[in-house]
Amino acid sequence: MRFNPEGRFAIPQVADFGKPVRGPDGVHVRPGEEYEWCVRHRGEGMQYSIRETPDLFNRDDIARLSARQHLIIDSGARRHGEALARSLTARGVESWNYFVPGGEGCKTIAELHRTCDAIQAAAKRRDLVVVVGGGAVADLARCVAAWLWKGMPLVIVPTTPTAYVDASIGVKGALNGENKKNSIGVYYAPLLVTLDLALIRGCPPDVVRAGIMEIVKMAVVEGGLLWKSLERVSADLLASSFNSSQSLEISRLAITAMLRHLQPNLREHSLRRPVDLGHLLVTPLELRGGLQHGTAVGIDLALMAEYATVLGCMTEDDRDRVHGAIRSVASPICHEMVDPEMVSEAMEATSRQRGGVLNLPVPEGIGNVRVHAQVNAAAMREAVLRLRVRGLDGGMAEIPAVADGHETRLSAGVPQSAGR
Repeated sequence: MRFNPEGRFAIPQVADFGKPVRGPDGVHVRPGEEYEWCVRHRGEGMQYSIRETPDLFNRDDIARLSARQHLIIDSGARRHGEALARSLTARGVESWNYFVPGGEGCKTIAELHRTCDAIQAAAKRRDLVVVVGGGAVADLARCVAAWLWKGMPLVIVPTTPTAYVDASIGVKGALNGENKKNSIGVYYAPLLVTLDLALIRGCPPDVVRAGIMEIVKMAVVEGGLLWKSLERVSADLLASSFNSSQSLEISRLAITAMLRHLQPNLREHSLRRPVDLGHLLVTPLELRGGLQHGTAVGIDLALMAEYATVLGCMTEDDRDRVHGAIRSVASPICHEMVDPEMVSEAMEATSRQRGGVLNLPVPEGIGNVRVHAQVNAAAMREAVLRLRVRGLDGGMAEIPAVADGHETRLSAGVPQSAGR
């Protein structure tokens, strides 16, 4: 691996793929006209680069990595995938194109086998896998790269806001099981993630809103400059489809914040993760409600802010600012599916998945997210009812009273009174 004089930034080389990690651990950020992040964790044997690459198809950032490349292309990003293929051909790179349907429907074992079989028919062990598309297709491609030949080098080219600021920059790749979102998957670091905001231009407004919700989530976790920037430029993000100087500024802040939370815990040895904020309800809202991932995150985040307010650990002013940030881009804070029974089922399912401890991230203020091992069932019920009034009825009618405030502990997914 070749480093700059400070030893903090690696120049990605396919020949170095799989070799021991060298250099200091951490998230190293190189600012400038084109930002670069190097994520390194020697204990996990993981190192990868994330690099801003404006005008990507007129550069050789990807072409120079390998003379043989296999492009997994999101059907919704076909023009970008084909443009990359033409760019590679013009630079003497042999490439193969594999088109897969975008969205959650591609995250299946059947699609994994189909794509692996197609690539394996032509691939050599140290060929490069490149994925061009949104977060779901990036998840699939990460699993493909991890499976084939027990690991092939991977480059990710995100083409949606959610993939750009969230799904592409970590190491998780996940598929859906039977009615279970992200229950099958891998931890697999890419060689390189390339970031070109121009590839997001033209995304439908609902896709752009979903990406903004990921930034809202990180802004609540991080607070400070990221939150202030969000309140200032959220409308511009939607109007410009992330193609403005303000969009570039806030995406850099959001990516840096996310990476600093991810790097110490890349394989999630600890399940007390503040960045899991907004993920309690995503499975039912996406799989049964058909919502974009980011939209589901926004609704979940609105509920957690309401819950924290009922508990008394978040002020009403901060709750209103969180709800206002979501609504500022016409994203919903509630959905008809969200009722006390649905939330209770989601908590039980999450608790089972996490070994009997809920580990619920709760925003106790903007920039202050704490992970609660327990949930106050009465407060959560009241929060759901309040959110339904705010989000579905458009105002604050009389809020139903709750019988008691007994704290409830979730043990192996079964609610039990803390006093028993």
